[in-house]
Amino acid sequence: MKKEESLRHYLPAIGYAMIILIMFQLSMPAYAHPQDKKGDKSAQSTTVSGHSILLNGIGLAYSYEYAFAPRATLVFSAGSSYSYGKLLGLEMDSDNGFYFSTKDYHLVTGDIAIEPRFYYNLQKRHRKDKRTFGNSGGYLSVNFGYSFPIAITNGWKAASIYTITPYWGFRRVWKHFLLDLAGGVGYNGSTNGTSSIRPTLKIGLGYRF
Repeated sequence: MKKEESLRHYLPAIGYAMIILIMFQLSMPAYAHPQDKKGDKSAQSTTVSGHSILLNGIGLAYSYEYAFAPRATLVFSAGSSYSYGKLLGLEMDSDNGFYFSTKDYHLVTGDIAIEPRFYYNLQKRHRKDKRTFGNSGGYLSVNFGYSFPIAITNGWKAASIYTITPYWGFRRVWKHFLLDLAGGVGYNGSTNGTSSIRPTLKIGLGYRF
């Protein structure tokens, strides 16, 4: 039974990974708007496809943004992140007395996500001769994420977490340097039955190919 339950926990991750691999294979013929050969910062008036590596907190992820419409894209990402914390426990001493104790833990997770985006002001920025290179503009999106434990210390068991988060954000690209900043309120659920709704801030720094 434990093996079957463990397999069910990883099925969503496997499904997301397959989608990412399929879309990566489709990336070569993806819709893309031709840009100025001189690299004019405001020559782009519609979305383009591109690959990038992003640093999000204490984690690293590969990301592919697929432009399927003049103002819409799908972002596929896969990576890994690290977290550290303390767990509170109740233990018994030699005199049969109870006391609270804390234990440190180190957790490494695998993270995959799909995020449809709508860039609402690319054309306006293009008309005003503002930076639009690499989809530099404001956007609205919904992020569907899934994180599963890879390794954890002290023998603790970690649950897999899935999230659904609407974002309002903006993106800027300077040749290769990438900044992606967004905020929103999302739903978090886990395989151990807990759930919550909480505000989320996403800060991404990376390199765009």
